[in-house]
Amino acid sequence: MMIVQVRAILLDPSCSGSGISTERLDHLLPSYSIDDQDDAGSSARIRKLSAFQRKALSHALSFPSVERLVYSTCSIHQAENEDVVSSVLPLASSLGFELATPFPQWMRRGLPVFDGAQHLLRTDPEDDLEGFFIALFVRKAAAADALEPSEDGGALGRKRKRACTTRSGGLRAFSSLRLSRMDVLCSIWGI
Repeated sequence: MMIVQVRAILLDPSCSGSGISTERLDHLLPSYSIDDQDDAGSSARIRKLSAFQRKALSHALSFPSVERLVYSTCSIHQAENEDVVSSVLPLASSLGFELATPFPQWMRRGLPVFDGAQHLLRTDPEDDLEGFFIALFVRKAAAADALEPSEDGGALGRKRKRACTTRSGGLRAFSSLRLSRMDVLCSIWGI
């Protein structure tokens, strides 16, 4: 498949991993230093990561045939989540994308730091979950094309390939609050 034909992207870039609740063993790595624990070092690392994340997200949005893009991290830091999404919104909008709301029934949304953050999804390790973040970008033309005209030209259309919708036209609902990040991502993609 040629890259220009890519219709969906799951962007899960390198991140701080700050939402992972299991104890990390980074101190066992040869590259580990005591500086890895100071706040200044962490801040510099997060700045570098968020710059990379912005670049990766901007690049993913530029694919001409992409209809859906999920940006996901296992970070709880605003700099890697809401700030990255907010910084690419002008580009996303100019390319025909808008933020969509994955799992409307999900209670925890993005930090209210920009207009539209209510569309973002996040969890927190303090709530007995791993911390992660999801932003769902949908190209406006793709949303309008979700129903194609029927062959007889009638007003009712037939559904195209199931992207990430359920019978009601919304994203899949969950009954359990203990979900892994992969459960949520798989549901967004309908697998």
